[in-house]
Amino acid sequence: MTHQSGIHADEYVAAQLTAAQRSHVRALQVVIENESLIVNRVTSIRGTWREDYNAEILPMLDKERPCYVLFKLDSTSEFGNDWALISWVPDSASVREKMLYASTRATLRRQFGDHLIKEDLTGNAFSDVDLTGFEKHLTSKYSPAPLTAAELEKASILNNEVSGGFYGARPTGSSLQFGLTNGAAADVQRFARGLCNYVQLLIDMDCEMIDLALSEKQIEANRIASHTPSNEGRYHLYRFCHHTHQQNPPVFFIHSISGYQSSVKSRMLYSSCKSALISMLENQYGILIGHRQIQVMSATSFVW
Repeated sequence: MTHQSGIHADEYVAAQLTAAQRSHVRALQVVIENESLIVNRVTSIRGTWREDYNAEILPMLDKERPCYVLFKLDSTSEFGNDWALISWVPDSASVREKMLYASTRATLRRQFGDHLIKEDLTGNAFSDVDLTGFEKHLTSKYSPAPLTAAELEKASILNNEVSGGFYGARPTGSSLQFGLTNGAAADVQRFARGLCNYVQLLIDMDCEMIDLALSEKQIEANRIASHTPSNEGRYHLYRFCHHTHQQNPPVFFIHSISGYQSSVKSRMLYSSCKSALISMLENQYGILIGHRQIQVMSATSFVW
């Protein structure tokens, strides 16, 4: 079962992608235009992949517009050169664009050739995807990066919260797991069965549970902002129908952050419970989320 946008490359663009695998191409910029994947820019090999990386990739990245970059590495397999797929989705992009690019990435991989893509990373800041960021990605695949000072402080605070008050919270690695209330579980189950396309969840810190804030049988994405509080965090499950009568539309998990209008404790809880909640939604309720996760700073970030 696929959960994609329905956007794909036509025969001409698919032929361009195939030809690039055998030619002197170093990088291709692929964008979504007019409901299709198109090759917007192509550059040639000039040096080693490390020498070419920043010079070829960074000029393709716009601070406001998402894109994909397919970058040819120097390593090879029995299929030819290995490639890296970089999904560039800047924070300033609209929620609609973020959803489209996230739900089309699997299609691009398939049309280009999953077996050719050795590295796959997503970034919303230049430092995520420049050469230094890419090398950090490579390192983290084999040896997880040590915790930063901020992460260590966060872990310490969370441990204190668990031992000093959050008795219902179960630590799961570096995250916390709160259970769903009966009301939240019922509407999540309805969402999983396709009976509604939007569920909003909140953390009830007094009850140490994740509760239902709102559910809608059918809501347009541009209405989510009006239902999102500006002073509290929220989790959102949204089934994104890009086309009318689209079969198996992709599901997105959206974490809206209240900026500095809520307490530090609240912001940290929402951040720390997110991973375990997504795992629960996928494993217990069969809701496929994968990489389709979006974080927005406030209700005003739901630009459509």
